[in-house]
Amino acid sequence: MLTVEHTELHKALGFHRNRLLVCLGADLTLLAPRDESDPFALYRGFVQGISVQWAPATDRATISLLAAARLLYGDLGSAYLLLDHFPQRPIRADRDAGLCLLSPLFALASVLPLPEALRDTSAWLAGSPQQSALRSWLDQHSARLHWNQPSGVYEFR
Repeated sequence: MLTVEHTELHKALGFHRNRLLVCLGADLTLLAPRDESDPFALYRGFVQGISVQWAPATDRATISLLAAARLLYGDLGSAYLLLDHFPQRPIRADRDAGLCLLSPLFALASVLPLPEALRDTSAWLAGSPQQSALRSWLDQHSARLHWNQPSGVYEFR
């Protein structure tokens, strides 16, 4: 059962982290505040644990979900893993169907300060010019990107 503490925890984590937790099948009650009530530390601990547990996974969806979850605690290297596992064809979202497949792309687009020309996630496909352009942009700017935990985004230093 979710308590007031759970609600506050999930509110602090924000939309994209919560969406990824749901997509990863997290039992949200396991993220209950303990003595350590830093929601970001709880999130990071959960994601690190499930990343180890699911390390042998080879399917594109699992790899992308885990990479996106790590990206959202400040692991910028996970952006490259996401780029390497873009979908091979467009994903249709019909109500809730497909949202977990799209969530990694939405997370990547929401936390990086991408130029407007690179923000169209519907064009992010394996082998596309957009995939190459995003990789080039990340190669060019990654050394200057810094994770801003309170804001939940990467910013230029």
